[in-house]
Amino acid sequence: EAYMHRRCQDRIRSYLYKTIEQIKQSDVWSTNRQARLNLHRVIEYFKLQLKEDHYLGYYFDRSRSKDDSNNEIDNVDGNNDYDCYNHCPCRLMTNNNDDYDEIDAKRYSTGVLSSEKKLVISEKDSCPYTVYPRGRSEQYALCDSKGEFRCEGVWSANSCAYGDRHRINPYRSREELILFSTWNLDH
Repeated sequence: EAYMHRRCQDRIRSYLYKTIEQIKQSDVWSTNRQARLNLHRVIEYFKLQLKEDHYLGYYFDRSRSKDDSNNEIDNVDGNNDYDCYNHCPCRLMTNNNDDYDEIDAKRYSTGVLSSEKKLVISEKDSCPYTVYPRGRSEQYALCDSKGEFRCEGVWSANSCAYGDRHRINPYRSREELILFSTWNLDH
């Protein structure tokens, strides 16, 4: 489960960074200053929310399946809503949202800053979005307790065109794990 948890986090991070890269290459980003500031706020919010949500690592973790009776919150052994694997960002978190920092985040020198950089920093600090903490009861896997993922079809359809045949279990074998790494969850 820890391995799949980490694989999901890596996949979500790569989606985030690819999206940021595409946004920064867009015409709107380079030509519209107000849009750039708004997009910057949204990007910062997504980074904070994903960090709060453990980069959605529980999506691939079969121990967090909805149909698993062991997914109930158990505080008897000292577990709490946010117990997670050692690699998870929640182990490094503080309770203060002002302390969030990405490893690859740009740092500004303490020297003289241009007015544009000052504006970006002050706009970032006044981000209007609030990070929403989710408890374990809201953190469910996309697979069942055996680790089987079933396709729900393309985003615009109610179900998969292949029916019940379109499924995969990366927990079953190394081959299925390799295949799963290329499997789109929406085709």
